[in-house]
Amino acid sequence: MGLEVLIYFGTFLLFFVLAIIIAMSGFIIASKLLKIKKNYKTALYVSLLFIFIPLVLNLIGNFINNFILSIVIYIASVILLIYIIQKFYEISLGKSIIVFLIVSVFSFVILFVIIKFALFPLLSLYSGAAYPMITTQSCSMCHQERGFQNIFQSDEIYSSYSINLEDSQKWNFQKGFNQGDLVFLKYSDNIEVGDVIMFEAENEMLLVSRVISTNPITAKGDNNRGLLIYEKSIPQEKVLAKAVFRIPFLGKMIKGI
Repeated sequence: MGLEVLIYFGTFLLFFVLAIIIAMSGFIIASKLLKIKKNYKTALYVSLLFIFIPLVLNLIGNFINNFILSIVIYIASVILLIYIIQKFYEISLGKSIIVFLIVSVFSFVILFVIIKFALFPLLSLYSGAAYPMITTQSCSMCHQERGFQNIFQSDEIYSSYSINLEDSQKWNFQKGFNQGDLVFLKYSDNIEVGDVIMFEAENEMLLVSRVISTNPITAKGDNNRGLLIYEKSIPQEKVLAKAVFRIPFLGKMIKGI
């Protein structure tokens, strides 16, 4: 498990380093095109802000969970970045907007190519899963303050499958998932009770739930009461991967990428 975490986390960290290098390259290209006196240190500082300001503001916008406010925050991040470019490069507002557009388009295209044709294929090859990482979209795996103790007291479905609170203490992801967590996955033929799996339901809908029976495979969202119709008797071929580890809330931050 430790090696897998290191490989996944290292790959993701490499992606962020590449993102900064790409943004820095974009600023250098923009400087040459507009004949702005280039400064590699300035390009590095602005690149760091160019990457992290939208991520942090996007995280705030997702926590607010209001579409209009999210748009306002997005617009504010664009204005802030243009202002930072103008101040760091000591150029006019018009030129700073052009620099912002050049770097944005350049970074988007290069990062899209890297994600589409390098990052995901490499992680898929290693994990054996078509989706090596996902962002949790719902609260079906969220835990309340008392975790499994509260879950077992509020839902009798576990006793019908001969599962008690003591059994749950051996399971991974004791605190479940939060909405917006980044979850890393790996394919496995060895599915056990307590594993968190991703499987394909009707209309190619992907669901993440915890296995409560292996014969037949039956799964349940920790925070759901009872079973969804899709979670009963899941065919083995529909089980796509097993959750390996998660990074809390990081999925919210990269949602806009």
